[in-house]
Amino acid sequence: MTMHRDLVVNKITDILKATDSSLEAEFVAMCDGAKRIFITGAGRSRLVGNFLGMRLMRSEERRVGKECRSR
Repeated sequence: MTMHRDLVVNKITDILKATDSSLEAEFVAMCDGAKRIFITGAGRSRLVGNFLGMRLMRSEERRVGKECRSR
């Protein structure tokens, strides 16, 4: 079990090291400036997209108090 956990943690760490840290700020700025954000996918990608959509809706409700809907 520990071997698998270490493998996943190492993989995520490698990906984060290889990712330009300015991309996060750029992504947040794009989301903040967007009137609407469409998220789509199939299978597990759709599930992850749904989770992201729910988190975005909750953050939007707390931040501005706008009505948010999901399909």
